[in-house]
Amino acid sequence: MMKRAFVISLILLFVFLVPIIAYASPLEITPEKSTIEAKPNTVASFKITIKNNQVIDDKVIFFTKGENSQWRLPGYLLLAVESGDQKTIPLDFLPKDAEPGTYNFNFETQSFLNPHISAETDLQIKILPDIIIKDFTAETETGKLIITLDIKGNMKNTVFFKLKNVNSKTVKTSSLKVDANEEKEIQHRIDVSNLKPGTYTLYINVKDQIPLRKTVDVKTVHAVSESIEKVQGPTYDEYVIAVTNNGNVVENNYRVKEELPDASITGFVTLPTECYNENNERISCDFIASGLEPGMTANFVYRIVFWPEYMNYVAATLIIIFIAGISAIMLTKPRLVKRHIRKDVNKYSVILEVKNPFWRNLKNVVVRDWVSPLAKVLHKDFDYLKPVMRRSDAGTELLWRLGDMKPREHRILNYKINTLVEGNLKMPKASFRYHNNKGKKIRRFSKSMILD
Repeated sequence: MMKRAFVISLILLFVFLVPIIAYASPLEITPEKSTIEAKPNTVASFKITIKNNQVIDDKVIFFTKGENSQWRLPGYLLLAVESGDQKTIPLDFLPKDAEPGTYNFNFETQSFLNPHISAETDLQIKILPDIIIKDFTAETETGKLIITLDIKGNMKNTVFFKLKNVNSKTVKTSSLKVDANEEKEIQHRIDVSNLKPGTYTLYINVKDQIPLRKTVDVKTVHAVSESIEKVQGPTYDEYVIAVTNNGNVVENNYRVKEELPDASITGFVTLPTECYNENNERISCDFIASGLEPGMTANFVYRIVFWPEYMNYVAATLIIIFIAGISAIMLTKPRLVKRHIRKDVNKYSVILEVKNPFWRNLKNVVVRDWVSPLAKVLHKDFDYLKPVMRRSDAGTELLWRLGDMKPREHRILNYKINTLVEGNLKMPKASFRYHNNKGKKIRRFSKSMILD
């Protein structure tokens, strides 16, 4: 009885297995994912499972077909798979300098023992752009346009924003540098407080991608700020009230009220609209800003004077005396004047004037001047005293030893040069030194000069 049951079981097992073996493919190939996303110049890897349904052990050979099959990296060429067994191997591609897009490949396996037995599957690699803006939202809030971006990408790039009015005129532009190595949300804010209320169109794009756009409503914003600055003078305090329109509509008849001490002598640089007493102790004045455009600032200025008015005249007199004294000192001290006269194209005559205008005796006067290396001294054309010349890579040094100069004596020195370049040429300062009556060595300089 046991033997009979065993025979029946074998018969039933054979009945069920024969159809399965008959309909199963000798070789099966199954990718874990048939489509993967990758970055340019980075390895894209598939996992491929190969199953041997044959009744014999076999080896399989691999083939890759496709327009960019050269992207496949070296790997398995021949793989041994036992009967009824399966193995999973990596299949790696390197999309070298690939442009964004979809690339199709066909992967085929072939039996080594029975070349007519094979299996194949289609694979797909999607190369992502640097950044993809999947979607975005835009809302206005207290003068700010808040933009939320849903992005996906593989490297750093710049997102550009452009806001246009109903006439398609660009009124705002902005940009944001983004490092998108994964899918994420980022926010960007644009100041729209100075835009007029209305409907605008927001455009967002990356590089040469087609811009995404949405309409945005900018609401009316009334926002006026006030600040006051105190500037202290010698006889008064000056107050500057700054009223700034931070909104997006014109503010008409905006009133500023300022309280002043009644006992002070007050001067209004900006005339108030109205002033009135409060309890005979303080004066209140109203200043009105009319037609204040968005972004504009109106200033109201007044002064509180602490000294009697005649003190201003005393101060003015002292200032005049001081300026006159400084001017007298400047006019009576020895000085060196450097100027030039253009003679011809690239040819100039340089004149040095040494002046001793007043009572001083100048001893051992030496005048020194430098000529740029971009100019050449015409050493044969000296109208007056010939200098000692020293040439170097830094230019040409000219030296005149004038000896002593008496009060109100005036010396003129001259030399001619040819410039070696077109256009303006800056000449350095000239200098002269001397000893005064006390034997102190003093050096003075002329102003620098531009040859044009």
